[in-house]
This record gives sequence, structure tokens and C-alpha cells, in this order.
Amino acid sequence: EIKIADFGTSKRLAGLHRCTEDTVGTLHYMCPDVILVPPIGYGPEVDIWSVGCTVIEMATGKRPFHHIATHSALLFKLGNDKQPPDIPSELSDITKDFLAKCFEPTHKRPSARDLLNHPFC
Repeated sequence: EIKIADFGTSKRLAGLHRCTEDTVGTLHYMCPDVILVPPIGYGPEVDIWSVGCTVIEMATGKRPFHHIATHSALLFKLGNDKQPPDIPSELSDITKDFLAKCFEPTHKRPSARDLLNHPFC
């Protein structure tokens, strides 16, 4: 059982308030929702995006968006394009489907519990 965490960017969300407006995290794994704060705020769905980014790096040995040279260029791309990283074509169909679900629009993105039922897991 593998667990991956970056507690330097963690935050406790208590009660009914499930959104935060803090911008923290590693840019290569950051969901555009985080960059667009505070206008929309964000919830646990951004973590699912980050899981997808982590799977890409684990499968390929390269960070998502590795081809973008500067921090500011990546910030601009994520904030303006709001597009997920490319899903590598060499991955299995099951892996590509899992990643596609991780990168769905926020309102359609599955929960961690839902993803645990995916054949990839």
C-alpha cells in the first residue's frame, strides 16, 4: 500500500467549509482551480488532478509539463489554458482512462473513493 503526501502544503478543512482559497503546492502538479483562486475557491477535486500528475511522472519518469522551461511560463499556461498535461500515448488504455478521469472538469471529476474502484487501482 503506497501513500504519497506533501504535508508542507496540507491544510485541515473542518465542518461544512470544504473549500480553501490559499495558493500552495508544486506548480507541475497544480490544478488550474488553485491558480484561479480566489474567484472560485477550490476543494478536494484539485487533489485528484495532482494524483493524475503524479501517475504521469511515475509512469514516464518526467514531470507533467516538463517541456515548459520557466515557472512563469507554466503559471501562465495553467492559468490561461486551463488544460491538463498531455496523457502519454505509450501508456495502457486503462492508465489513459484513469488519467482522463483525473483531469476531467472540476464538476465532473471523480472522488478518490470513486477512483479506487477504477481498474487501474
